Amino acid sequence: MTTPHQVDPGATGRGTSDLAPTSAPGADATPAPRPVPALSPAPVTAPAGRRFRLSLWLVGAGIVASVVVGLAVSTRAGSDVLAGVLAVGAVLRAVLPAPGPEALAVRSRWVDVAALGGLAAAVAVLAQVLPPG
Repeated sequence: MTTPHQVDPGATGRGTSDLAPTSAPGADATPAPRPVPALSPAPVTAPAGRRFRLSLWLVGAGIVASVVVGLAVSTRAGSDVLAGVLAVGAVLRAVLPAPGPEALAVRSRWVDVAALGGLAAAVAVLAQVLPPG
């Protein structure tokens, strides 16, 4: 025999308590799902048609140029070109007015400049460490 404040292992073996809240008779035990708010599309600020995004093309061209130089000349030269592209991107992101080039403006200005400058330095150092050939 148990008192009202003790756990009664009972026949279910789950350790239910006499003080556990119970649902009202006929009520569903699972709560109703909450409605998910609809996501509205981003406002369109561009004129009708496609915009020419010069910064995206220039960044892509710099990466392609570094790959071509890496394949045609050497891995070290291709890495140097990539480090130069990153360094130019850091300088452009630092000096151009807000919002900045679309391909480079991802986070706040100083986070972008620090990330691009740090990557440029890291790639340049790693390029010099590469064995020749």
